[in-house]
Amino acid sequence: ICFSLLKVIILNISFTMKMLARSTYCPCGWSLCGLRCFRYISGRANWVTAQRVCQRLGGSLASLHSVYEERWVQRLTGNQVAWIGGSDAQRGYWFWIDGTRFNYANWCRGEPNNLHRQHCLRMNWGGK
Repeated sequence: ICFSLLKVIILNISFTMKMLARSTYCPCGWSLCGLRCFRYISGRANWVTAQRVCQRLGGSLASLHSVYEERWVQRLTGNQVAWIGGSDAQRGYWFWIDGTRFNYANWCRGEPNNLHRQHCLRMNWGGK
C-alpha cells in the first residue's frame, strides 16, 4: 500500500484485445495505443485510490510492455508523474495489477530500492 499523496495522472486501460479486434476506436475521452485504450485523469490520489477510480471507469491502472508504450504514455501525460499498475506487494516480485506479464521495465538508476517501503509503481520522467 502506498501512503504518500501526490499530484498524479491516473492511467486507465479499458477493453481487451478481443474487443478492440472488432473495432478500431476508443470511447470519447480515451486514446488508442496499439490495441488498448488509455485515459488519464489529473488529481491527487494514492495508488490504491487511483486503482479504484480506474475500476469505476471499467479499467485498471496501466501496464506498460514496451518502450513504444512508455513513450506514448509519456506524451499522453505531458511528462507528469503518474501512477501505473505495477506493484511488488509480494516482496521482490513485480506484477501488473491487470494480470498481464511484467515483461518490461525502465527503472531510474538505483531503483527499485524499496526506500520507505515503496511497493507501487509510478512513472517519473525526471529520473528523480
